[in-house]
Amino acid sequence: MQTERRCRTTPQGRLAAVALLALCLPLTAWGQVATDGPPTPRQQKRLLKKLVSCVGDKAFVYGQDFKDLDDRLRSAQAELSQVVTAGEFSRALNRVLASYQVSHFMVMDPTLSRLDSAGTEVGAGLKSVRLGDGRRIVSLVIPGGPAEKLGIAQGDVLVEADGWTIEEGGREEEFFTPGGRLLPNAEGARSLKWNQAGAAMEGEIRFAEHRSALPLNLTWKEGEIAWVRVNSFSHSYDPAVVESIFDEIQGRGARGLVLDLRANGGGFSRNNFHLTSMVLPAGTGLGRMVHKDTASKSSPATAGEEILVPEGNELRRYVGPMAILIDHGSGSAAELFSAYVHHNREVTLIGRNTSGSVIGAMWCKLKKGYRLLYPMEELLLPNGSRIEGVGVIPDVELTIEETVDDTFIERVALRAMAGG
Repeated sequence: MQTERRCRTTPQGRLAAVALLALCLPLTAWGQVATDGPPTPRQQKRLLKKLVSCVGDKAFVYGQDFKDLDDRLRSAQAELSQVVTAGEFSRALNRVLASYQVSHFMVMDPTLSRLDSAGTEVGAGLKSVRLGDGRRIVSLVIPGGPAEKLGIAQGDVLVEADGWTIEEGGREEEFFTPGGRLLPNAEGARSLKWNQAGAAMEGEIRFAEHRSALPLNLTWKEGEIAWVRVNSFSHSYDPAVVESIFDEIQGRGARGLVLDLRANGGGFSRNNFHLTSMVLPAGTGLGRMVHKDTASKSSPATAGEEILVPEGNELRRYVGPMAILIDHGSGSAAELFSAYVHHNREVTLIGRNTSGSVIGAMWCKLKKGYRLLYPMEELLLPNGSRIEGVGVIPDVELTIEETVDDTFIERVALRAMAGG
């Protein structure tokens, strides 16, 4: 979750906002198309000095000490000196940062920074989840992206990539990010074989720039159940659109609400809290944010600043039966939203355990267009418990295949709306 200093806190507290860019580590790898050269040795030295300074001044995670970052970077100097592109340089840095095993800790190269700011990415336009037999099932397809154009659909099972039989394993990191995105080969493509409704399919997918998330969408099930797909709390989340959706929900007198947060990797805290205000009363205590300066002053349950639901949407607030759909692709802001709502009102969580990637993070500008995302706030539930590394557990747990299957999970959610 990326921090922007806008979330409502206690009346006497400072305004804070935390940008929740969940599943950040996948950002370090997917669709790397940057062909610019890496920083010169002199520029590298200045960039690394700035990186260490940003982390040393404000980075914070419970139980983690970043004092040896300089040493870890020095140990990677041989690799850093041999890279030939900006993408390779950022990936080498991110391998060092990944050694801390915390979320929201990454360097973004200039090309990825540009794409991220525009709400786009270069990739295959799909996400996938590993099945128990080693194959991968497609959990999300972006409209207009390369995967959709090739005919790949949600629920298809990937069986082969560039001649590698996926269920054999052993090469996952070469072909997929931790978040399930397909990685390109040196030519920016992959030859794929997949199963679609029992039929064997094959084709070459060429990576291209596309939107990074599904648009906000409201549909009606059985005439009276509002189904809202929120695939991101980042650039595709438009507060005005969300408010119009909840105006329609109120106007039609919906007898149930399903919020679909599957494959929602997170985004900006202001958007997370905006949606929270649509289903919880203003002023509701959601938890606490703890940063470096307040961590040691008291116990986790009382440290830091209280997070409250912001005002402004009381007339739109939905109070009826509600379900939230989650899966392992639900991260950061999506996890916090689910946990906040689950702690404060009747709601049924349906699907799979979330990713456990919940840390407040800030962007730090480095040199030559590079940016660093670093962890700087722990975000705790009212009882002081963490979601980082744990995730949110659903009330109704489904298999991976059931969670990806829109028809199946719809039946489960509608039964929940009916109290079954």
